[in-house]
Amino acid sequence: MNRIILLSALVLLLFLSACSTVNTTNSTKTPDNEVYVFDDASDLEEELEEETPVEEPVVVKSAPEVKTTFIVQVGAFSTKGRAERFKQENSSKLSYELKISYSSKVGLFVVQLPEFETRTEAESVRNKLWKDKVFSDAFILAREK
Repeated sequence: MNRIILLSALVLLLFLSACSTVNTTNSTKTPDNEVYVFDDASDLEEELEEETPVEEPVVVKSAPEVKTTFIVQVGAFSTKGRAERFKQENSSKLSYELKISYSSKVGLFVVQLPEFETRTEAESVRNKLWKDKVFSDAFILAREK
C-alpha cells in the first residue's frame, strides 16, 4: 500500500513539474534615454548611391462621381392594370405625380414618386405618406446614376 502511495506521489510530482511554466526572456531592456549609433554606415551610403533613379509617378484618373437619388415607392403590382387603378384612385391625395414602371428585379409594376436629391427629402415625404393608410407601406429606394 505504501508503495502505491509513494509511486502515485512520484507520478504526481513529475506531472506537476512537467506542466509548470518557465519564464525565460532573451531580450535585454535598455533605458529610455539610451541612443543606438550605427557602427559603420559607409556600406549604406554606397548602396544609396547605386540606386536607380525614381521613375515618374503614374497618374491615376479618379472614378467618375456617382450621384445617388432617392425614390419613394408606394406600391407594387403584378399587372399594369392594377398599378394604373391604384394610381387613378390615389393621385388626388398627393401633390406629386405618380409614375408606373416595370421592375425586372422584382418582376412587378411599381408605382413611385419622382426622384429626390437627398435622403432627408425622401424621408420627409415618406413619413407624411405613412399617415394615410393607403401609403403605409411606402419605402425609399436609393438609385445611383
